[in-house]
Amino acid sequence: MGRRSVAAGTIYIAAEGANGVRARLQGLRNRVGGWNGMLRFISDAPNLSNPSDVELLGERLQQITQQATERGQRIGLVVIDTLSASMPGADENSGQDMSLVLQSLQNLARRLEVFLIVVAHLGKDETRGIRGWSGLLANADGAIIIQAPNEEGTRIGQVLKVKDGEAGDKFAFGLEVVDLGIDADGDPVSTCVVVERALPIGKKSNGKSQAGAQGEMIKQMFDRMYDARQLVTAAAAPRGTYGVLLSDLRAKVFDLGFNAETRPEQSEIDDMRKWKEARKKAFQRAIHKLIELKVFRQEEDWVWAP
Repeated sequence: MGRRSVAAGTIYIAAEGANGVRARLQGLRNRVGGWNGMLRFISDAPNLSNPSDVELLGERLQQITQQATERGQRIGLVVIDTLSASMPGADENSGQDMSLVLQSLQNLARRLEVFLIVVAHLGKDETRGIRGWSGLLANADGAIIIQAPNEEGTRIGQVLKVKDGEAGDKFAFGLEVVDLGIDADGDPVSTCVVVERALPIGKKSNGKSQAGAQGEMIKQMFDRMYDARQLVTAAAAPRGTYGVLLSDLRAKVFDLGFNAETRPEQSEIDDMRKWKEARKKAFQRAIHKLIELKVFRQEEDWVWAP
């Protein structure tokens, strides 16, 4: 999709829907050819909340990575699909349970020296983000949200968070049907493969939406302030929501050079007052636009990313 990438082997753990994943892998192989052992598939669901099960999984993954090394290859990515299916019996809303699971994942990634992707579901109210414990996003190094398909079947992925990097990038894709043949009953069998599509009009791949440059400046500063986020105390905010004070965000953006118009000379006191007032109004208009675009939510003097 036009991004820089490094070729590396992948281990895909299908903790749910293993049969469907097998079909998709077959469809992908039919489309692009074989991958010479660079993609390994595991259909056993691990229990990430059980230390002994995590240890066994680590040993199995270590064995696969060692085999790849002996062939002159490198495993660089492990995918766990999905989070909920990989923690049977644990409570997704419990910080205690989820902290144990996240610690297990971090230890696996460090031990294997791989990038680890976990597929998680959004809640019933998609504006509230990932289902379960509110600390999930905070503990992730990065997050990509996949939106539901539009009328043309185009899906949009958006980079919601990148640790020490810039969020907001978007990409679009669709699903293309691939025939796999005929089953034992004589019925056709098919699956889907991902194909790149152009972003719908108004959705730019660099993340700059209709909010314009000022909105982009606010969004970038919000992303930088994420590590200093606080628990939102506004009464109407969903429980466990983290965000930043609007006044802190405004001050940081103003320091960055947010302007309403050309700044007057300091000696022109009346004009300076008018300019500062105009700047505050321009900031609030930009915030309202970002709220309309569902980039932010605001309650009282708090703002957060939905």
